[in-house]
Amino acid sequence: MQYTLSLNPERLMTSLFFRRCAGRSPKSADPAMLSLQLGTALLAGALLLGLLCPGAADAQEDAALFPDLSLQGQLEPEMVEQLGISGTPFRLSDVPKPFLFVEIFSMYCPYCQRDAPEVNRIFEEVRSSNLWEELRFVGIGTGNTQYEVDVYAEQFQTRFPLLPDNDFTMHSALGNVGTPYYLLLRNAGPGKLEVIHSVEGAPDNMDAMFATMLRKAGLQ
Repeated sequence: MQYTLSLNPERLMTSLFFRRCAGRSPKSADPAMLSLQLGTALLAGALLLGLLCPGAADAQEDAALFPDLSLQGQLEPEMVEQLGISGTPFRLSDVPKPFLFVEIFSMYCPYCQRDAPEVNRIFEEVRSSNLWEELRFVGIGTGNTQYEVDVYAEQFQTRFPLLPDNDFTMHSALGNVGTPYYLLLRNAGPGKLEVIHSVEGAPDNMDAMFATMLRKAGLQ
């Protein structure tokens, strides 16, 4: 007969603490000692959980990775050349640059529309600087068709590649985030798009947000 060990992390850590303090009256216990014992128990529980359930540690690591999904859509030859890829479909990790600025937007998002000129300005500044050797921009239109993405690009004169996510595949993989959603990624290879910094929603100051991204990436 086989038995399966089932652990409840919260119950495990609570048990470790109260077994250690069993028999002590709360009125007579030293608060500092109780805090120390609770901290020790929580640390021990966390370490034990990591040993018995290694997937828990993996989940935290995975949370810092951007989904390296296949991106569909049509790109003009200029945009294909800009990214340094052979064409679509492609993955962001295919772009031969160490850093990627990604904007998750929607044609119908008023904040995306408001921020579009600022994002375009930052892109043009990067393209005319030394940062262009290391950084590329990509926009992904959540719930948008190719037609809607093209209309958005034309309306706001966006000069970097915009791709559709009409079936919400990327949006779902990102946890159904709000738009706009800005990220700076470190391209460490296939399946290893590390999130350096991200901002969900329209930032108060676009320049300050981008400067924080560059600083965290060691690009400033």
